Amino acid sequence: MSGARYRRLVVALGVVLPLLAAMAWLAAARRPDVAFTRDVPADVRALVRRVSADVADALPARSDCLAGATLDTEWSLPDRARYLAADATIVLRIPATAAQLEQALIHEFAHHVEHTCEAHRELRTAFLLAQGLPEHTSWFGADEWEATPSEQYAEAMIVHVRGRRSFHRQMHVDDRAVAVVAAWAGCPVGGCSAGR
Repeated sequence: MSGARYRRLVVALGVVLPLLAAMAWLAAARRPDVAFTRDVPADVRALVRRVSADVADALPARSDCLAGATLDTEWSLPDRARYLAADATIVLRIPATAAQLEQALIHEFAHHVEHTCEAHRELRTAFLLAQGLPEHTSWFGADEWEATPSEQYAEAMIVHVRGRRSFHRQMHVDDRAVAVVAAWAGCPVGGCSAGR
């Protein structure tokens, strides 16, 4: 390699490497820092960190709303997972498959966002209309779990983040509702992370 070519390479690396480092730092800064209770197994912690990063990537305009979550595990929880809004805690039932835990986590992170993000109220009317519901439908109240808009939104978040439906196939989630979630999250048409 000639001296001039070598100098151009050094200069180019001197420009590109700091830019790549800054981009990595910004991406890491957007990642939610999930707290864990003491007895959460190491493999579950790793999965939670990966899924929370995926959710943050899928919510570029709202990733700050993911802050402050704590994760706990329980062997005898009657549901796959539960969100405790009073202390911003996601409780996962273990053991479970990685796919079950991922979908439960995305669903519960969606509930965390709806409880911690003031801007979430902006989403609700458009989401209700996209689901074919009257705009004054109660967000948290319904006779059945599958008919609750809050739960439908959490399922739409799974589709937004993963690009596919969860195990709750009996719940109706319209593609237009998923598009509303994506737009509110700050994702361009085609999504930020669909299909992971």
